[in-house]
Amino acid sequence: MNDPKTPGTQDDSSGETSQMQDLELLKSIFNGIEEIIYVCDPETHELLFVNSAFKRITGEIPTGSKCHKVLQNRETPCPFCTNTIIFHDKPGHAHVWEFQNQVTGRWYRCSDKAIPWAGGRMVRFELATDITDYKDQQARSGNALEQSESLVRSITDNLVNGMVYQIIRHADGAREMTYLSERVRDFYGVTPEQGMADASRIYGRVHPDDGRRLFELEERAHETMSVFQSEARVMRPDGTWRWSLFVSRPTALGGGLTRWDGIEFDITDRKTAEIELETYKLHLEQLVEERTAELQSTTEQLLHAQKMEAIGQLAGGIAHDFNNILSIISGTAELLLKSTPADAPIAAKLERILNSGMRAKDLTMKLLTFARKEKLNVKTVCPETIVADIVDTLTSTTTEKIRISHDCAPGAPCIRADANQLFQALLNICLNAIDAMPGGGSLRMQIRTESIEHDEAKENGVQSGDFVVIEISDTGTGIEPDKIANIFEPFYTTKSQGKGSGLGLSVAHGIIASHGGFIKVESSANQGATFRLFLPATDPEPDEAPHGAPAQAQTSQGRILIIDDDEAFVEMLKEALELDGFEVETAVSGPQAIECYRHAMRRTDAIILDMIMTEMGGVEVFAELKKLNSGAKIALCSGYNKDGDATALLESGAMAYIQKPFVISEVTETLTRMINGKPAQAQ
Repeated sequence: MNDPKTPGTQDDSSGETSQMQDLELLKSIFNGIEEIIYVCDPETHELLFVNSAFKRITGEIPTGSKCHKVLQNRETPCPFCTNTIIFHDKPGHAHVWEFQNQVTGRWYRCSDKAIPWAGGRMVRFELATDITDYKDQQARSGNALEQSESLVRSITDNLVNGMVYQIIRHADGAREMTYLSERVRDFYGVTPEQGMADASRIYGRVHPDDGRRLFELEERAHETMSVFQSEARVMRPDGTWRWSLFVSRPTALGGGLTRWDGIEFDITDRKTAEIELETYKLHLEQLVEERTAELQSTTEQLLHAQKMEAIGQLAGGIAHDFNNILSIISGTAELLLKSTPADAPIAAKLERILNSGMRAKDLTMKLLTFARKEKLNVKTVCPETIVADIVDTLTSTTTEKIRISHDCAPGAPCIRADANQLFQALLNICLNAIDAMPGGGSLRMQIRTESIEHDEAKENGVQSGDFVVIEISDTGTGIEPDKIANIFEPFYTTKSQGKGSGLGLSVAHGIIASHGGFIKVESSANQGATFRLFLPATDPEPDEAPHGAPAQAQTSQGRILIIDDDEAFVEMLKEALELDGFEVETAVSGPQAIECYRHAMRRTDAIILDMIMTEMGGVEVFAELKKLNSGAKIALCSGYNKDGDATALLESGAMAYIQKPFVISEVTETLTRMINGKPAQAQ
């Protein structure tokens, strides 16, 4: 098989020898090649030569073996034999082809060619390269590609709230849909094939107001070859308008063609959320604006309250010191007047001092009412009673040019108030109204009820509910609108110098505010003014004593302990009480007073205790005295009571509160009632 003899040749001829040598060389070369090589007779299909690579695959080949038997295990020539091609169709040219060996199952790339062989005859030469691994890799790649394409299509066809598209833009600007995912059915109501065949079935559903903008944006993106992104409204198959977001990237294909690979997302829910968010943002901004205005108003109210508090503390401190001095002056003048004949020249001067002292007392009482926040005698009162007293007082003291009337139907709700303070507040407003009518006019007072809702109550710093409204209106000169905000500030007045202290309205405002109420003012220049005082209503069960003069004091004697750190005041009051028949012992400090009372409590009938002392305050002294004797009869006395101390001590057993400055007879009356075991009234 490896050394075939060609029929009709002589072994010893020189030509044949040379040819055989060439053949042996060729065989040697073929055996060194790793690819399979064989040579066969085209007519008999007998294998004339196989190289070493062939033998490694098939083993030794017997002489006379047929190619189709050895290679394909066939008894007859292979139907795909290339003899016809290489010998007749394209003689002299190699024919390259691939086939799979049915015996081994392996793939080969074969190169067949007709070549001359020993003796000059033409044979079929075949070189076969094993490409099984390549075919397997190709098959795997093909499967992977198929799987990838399937995966991509699965993703695009099932994209949540989105569809995938591909558009080819031609050089003339014409657009051709080349790919649409299955979700196009949900978005536009057409199949992918219908959409690609007629793009107008898609473009025609874009909202007219958005279509032109989309076109312009796409043109700009095409000029710069940048990503195209825009939002537009699209009509869905059910006729509703939905928002879509279009995002696509361009790829230049050459020849003026551009491929746009894009995704369309349904963003209706997001747009709805954005609209709701914007609405909420506007609402929030409005709330912030309202809250800012509210906080600004609250801040202004707080600053005003702090200013009033500071002024109140200053006024209280000044009033306290001034009242102590005034008490000494008035008390000394009163003592001198008692011992002076009525017709003596000095008597008139002493009367002048006392009268001036009373005017000064009235001024300091206004300061104290403004500064003091506590109410010393709170009861359930009927406002019509106080209004009636105001009308009676004003009628008897004002000119006939002022017509005073009131409309206070009985049965109106009552209020919890300090009647004396409320009387003072109403009187101040009425006197202010009378001063605004120098040429005469009308002053009218009315009472009604009104329900205040949450917003209005919050605006005025009170609790919502039912309120008694006391309305005071006049026909005077009125108040200019830009000045109304200032009229309740202390010492502010529109009157000429010497005509008012500027405390009347601020005192009234403080009193009403301390009772949980507020004041509203309506006025304009030359149109009169209306003040409405709002006070919380309560059940109509008045427990007040009739408004009028205090009961007559009963004369009595007793031993009195005066406790005050102002020695001049102590000496004056001691002298005055001794003239009225009392025995008096004094102490000018808290510790001294406690020690004095410890040794003389059985002989002490009543105590006058100053509230404000430097070494030991009245509250502490009161507590120590009550420890020594829980039945101690104590009258509080002060020029200014701060922080509600007097109210607390009155609730804890103090029998009276004497306001400095005072008339000696008031103190005498209070001490007499206390010693006789009767309730003493606050002065």
